[in-house]
Amino acid sequence: MRLENLFFQKKYFSQFEEEPARRSELCSVLDILSLAKRSDFKAELTREINRIINVLSPLLESPDVDHKRLEKTIFELKDLIAQFSLIQHKIGQKTSDLELLKSLTQRNSLSSGPCSFDLPAYHHWLNRPASHLREEINEWYNDLNLVEHTIQQLLQLIRNSALSTAQQALSGYYQADLELSRAPQLIRISLHKSCEYYAEISGGKHHFGVQFMEPNDFDRSQQTNKRVDFRLTICQL
Repeated sequence: MRLENLFFQKKYFSQFEEEPARRSELCSVLDILSLAKRSDFKAELTREINRIINVLSPLLESPDVDHKRLEKTIFELKDLIAQFSLIQHKIGQKTSDLELLKSLTQRNSLSSGPCSFDLPAYHHWLNRPASHLREEINEWYNDLNLVEHTIQQLLQLIRNSALSTAQQALSGYYQADLELSRAPQLIRISLHKSCEYYAEISGGKHHFGVQFMEPNDFDRSQQTNKRVDFRLTICQL
């Protein structure tokens, strides 16, 4: 989900040609690369795809499913594995030897991020024609297109694996047991936009709890003592 958020940021800033947008887009790309370049990243991703294929495949025997849709989904997941198998190098490895990106990565963790005044090469790059910058960013992002598509597809499958149910939190607190045989991948809380509270989820192997908090700008937020109506989705795939 962190990657999903970074993909959204990158896509948003790519719409604009102004220098601040180029800076923000490039910072998003650097953050994505820092996660995707981990040595075990590709293996973890393919393991998760295989896990979901193994969960979905037995459902082909059920008369209560849309077989064409399910077969299409399984085929697409297997195709993702095939595409990853064609990538012989570590994801993002092609950017590892680029001096500009190495310098930017070292400064990306600073509170101000990379600045053109202490990286003249960065200043020079930012002032190149917009078409040239777009071409280079797209080239650096090449391996990540497949990662982005895969993350989106997996999260969509997980989020759509369950229906939401109406629940109530008495005195601002809700607790429920979890199935020991199936660990959830995601627990989602949906509140009406006009709701004055936000949810904090905590839990362990056997159960989880949700506290509905009243925001406070000047002090620590407190759990409300009012009843809260919400919708709960426990995504298990």
